[in-house]
Amino acid sequence: MSKVNKAILIGQLVINLPVLILILVMPTLIVHLSNSVIYFFLSLVFGIISAWLYWAMSTPRWKLWAFKYVGVENSFYLNEQAKLRYLTWSNRGFLEFRNKRLTEELKKFEKESAEYEQIEKIKIDLSTGDSLSYKFNKKSIYVEFIVRCFLLFVGSYMLSLDTWVLGCILLLIALFYGNHFKVLRPVVKNEIGLTINERWIYISYPSKRIIDWNDAKAYSINTETMELTIEYFHDGMLESIDIKLAVFDIRDINMFAKQLNIMLERRQYKDGNQYPFSDN
Repeated sequence: MSKVNKAILIGQLVINLPVLILILVMPTLIVHLSNSVIYFFLSLVFGIISAWLYWAMSTPRWKLWAFKYVGVENSFYLNEQAKLRYLTWSNRGFLEFRNKRLTEELKKFEKESAEYEQIEKIKIDLSTGDSLSYKFNKKSIYVEFIVRCFLLFVGSYMLSLDTWVLGCILLLIALFYGNHFKVLRPVVKNEIGLTINERWIYISYPSKRIIDWNDAKAYSINTETMELTIEYFHDGMLESIDIKLAVFDIRDINMFAKQLNIMLERRQYKDGNQYPFSDN
């Protein structure tokens, strides 16, 4: 387990879990002890206020510990993951209870983190070419294909033994498990599956298409599910596509996201205008 994931797990145990207990357990206990609606309402209000007070006092202390634990090189990723897990709501921390020492130390870490990210951004920019191309993730796709064939074989065998329920379940899982069989063709041919440059993005799976960034309205990358979502205009109609990045041989999804942003910033700089779309 990485340091960031460990810090997030500890944050969920010492912050989110007690908050949920205060909000849910207390009113439930009151209802169990008394059927009074008034007591339930008062306990619910008290639970919410208590949960917020606990969150406001514990979050900045956890954040300071977590920053020190993961180091400045991982602080940006830690902050993003903390927001996704609802451990923090804002960089400014206006909902948090901080004393002077906590405020100064957190500001120091946030400043160091911002400086580190800027330096890293320059390094990544210098090391990123004019185009990013990715082939398919052969290992993952082949393993998935073997598992699917195994399920089909076992499911068919179960049907031959008149074990209809289990056989049908295994066959259904095999049919809907993972990616479509047609992904094997470009994998076997060792084709490029994804190409990104300053002007457009090319995807060969699940269907071949080229999306010009001029037609794009918005895009977002979910690092957890490894999906790139793009909203774009096609023939005057707004469409959306979810690209499963796990299908492609992308070793570091966070680096991929940074390189994509750099590509689009270069395009913005060359065109001398603002982004034609927003990064959600």
